[in-house]
Amino acid sequence: MKNAIKVICFVIAVIIIGASSAYVYLTWDVGEFEYSPGSQSGTVVIDSYIGKSVNIVIPRRLRGRKVVSIGEKAFSETNIESVKIGNNVKSIGKNAFVDCVKLKSVEISDEVQSIGEMAFTGCSVLESVKITSPLKKLDSPVFALDPMLPKIDFGGETESFVCEDGVIYNADKTVLYEAVGKADLSSYVIPSTVTEFKPYALAHHTEITSIELPSGVKKLPSGILNGCTGLKQLTIPDGVTTLGVGIVSGSGVTEIRIPASVKSIVEGAFINMEKQLTIVTVENSWAAQYGKTNNIPVKIVDSL
Repeated sequence: MKNAIKVICFVIAVIIIGASSAYVYLTWDVGEFEYSPGSQSGTVVIDSYIGKSVNIVIPRRLRGRKVVSIGEKAFSETNIESVKIGNNVKSIGKNAFVDCVKLKSVEISDEVQSIGEMAFTGCSVLESVKITSPLKKLDSPVFALDPMLPKIDFGGETESFVCEDGVIYNADKTVLYEAVGKADLSSYVIPSTVTEFKPYALAHHTEITSIELPSGVKKLPSGILNGCTGLKQLTIPDGVTTLGVGIVSGSGVTEIRIPASVKSIVEGAFINMEKQLTIVTVENSWAAQYGKTNNIPVKIVDSL
């Protein structure tokens, strides 16, 4: 009888201790992060941060399941000051840390392979970003409107991207992703190897007063020189075929020279610029017709 009582007491003790441990674990778990199942069994995606800590280290696991992704807007508008992302995390979603106005430092390591569009946009005091993971994809712009950021420190296993003088390129400098906020582009010369720009690549750099676009470029994407108020005149190189939305919106450009090679100008290419802009082009060009259709003054010249 005594032995039976001892066994019962032991079992109850184990249950109590186990329950207490589970309660503490789950209480911390729920108190810090909200999350949902990932695409693979045994994985989760962090959906939002509801904790009070300001210095965050993304955990390897939540309730025994691997944390493989930080979801869209997961940390947006929170008061965090630093974040370390690694372990099992493979992707950082769109707008994941948007408008974190107290965020100063970011470390991205281990298995992270992709960073979504605008992931760190609006982090107005961000000063340090170190990426040592085998990063493969940047949905640029990632760091737009972060005025204090001087550069991105790529290192370790990251071989797909480089950052020189605050400008991010792919490894062979054929793609220009973006210029970070504190980069000084007042005397910047775009490498001749560049054949592609990502949207908003040089946006909001008011120190730009002139820019020569490489001859190998075929398309100017959305907002490439948006907000560049120091730029007054822009020449599109011969060979460019397409102009995207708002390529010079909010800039100081009053004259844009467009060659006959341009065969597509999307609606809104010069949105809110109609009253200040003059299109300079050759007769019978696509640009001439676009200007007339959209009530933008057109100046016809014999050659550009």
